[in-house]
Amino acid sequence: MAQRHSFGKNNRNLFVLLLKTIYLIVLVDSAVAENAVGELLINPTTVRFLRLKWRFIAGFDISATPAAANGVVYFPSWNGYLYAVLAGNGALIWKKNLGNLTGLPPTGAYVNVTVSRSTPTIANDLLIVGIYGPALVIAVKRLNGQLVCLSHLDLRPML
Repeated sequence: MAQRHSFGKNNRNLFVLLLKTIYLIVLVDSAVAENAVGELLINPTTVRFLRLKWRFIAGFDISATPAAANGVVYFPSWNGYLYAVLAGNGALIWKKNLGNLTGLPPTGAYVNVTVSRSTPTIANDLLIVGIYGPALVIAVKRLNGQLVCLSHLDLRPML
């Protein structure tokens, strides 16, 4: 069952900004088809009124849906980094190399770095992220990206 989130008055503006940002990302990459049936603020009729607020260059593709909380957007990139940026202007707060965090060697299967393409999960002051082959999950502090724990789900590398 999907979790329902309540957004207060201050967070509602951030949420709308995040939705606009996500919708623009989806428009740029037509291979990703995400939408919310019944959405009133951003939908096929209103999307033409959206304008780019900021741009962040990660150095390689970003295929995961970002997560956001308290004015910060979190996302992994295919360049092997996990990012935290300010939702208001896209300024970098921190970036962490997943290979350095996990100690995993590059996968070499599709890209020669340790990567994640999962949507980060926010749990209080932690950011939980799945890592791409061998399967593992890490938790980092949202404040600075410091590794808190690492759990192997499958020790076998990708085939």
